[in-house]
Amino acid sequence: YVIKLFGQDVLILRGVADFLQRKGYTPTIGRVFKKGQVRLWNSKVIRYNKDYYQLEIYRKEETIKLLSVLPIRHSEKIRKRDVMLKIFDQGCVHWKDIKKEITRVRQEIDQQLPS
Repeated sequence: YVIKLFGQDVLILRGVADFLQRKGYTPTIGRVFKKGQVRLWNSKVIRYNKDYYQLEIYRKEETIKLLSVLPIRHSEKIRKRDVMLKIFDQGCVHWKDIKKEITRVRQEIDQQLPS
């Protein structure tokens, strides 16, 4: 269970982290790519012109709590959230217990998204 926010503006991410801390969450911020770093993604070369950061909430209970109050608008993300909440409520902890459901939802989302 993890929620990640990415961006180049570390001041905005720090503001979000401060807000989340005041609400009882434990966010972390780290740099994931340095300015000038190059990597391949989907057979494309990406060169970062600025440092790139991520804010992360990784404690299971905090992730579930935040997911249950976030105003999510994209249908595929709503589906993913609903599956995570269902899995948490059922107390599933092993991949074998959730693999079928996760695979089904991923396939349905992939079929709905434009290529």
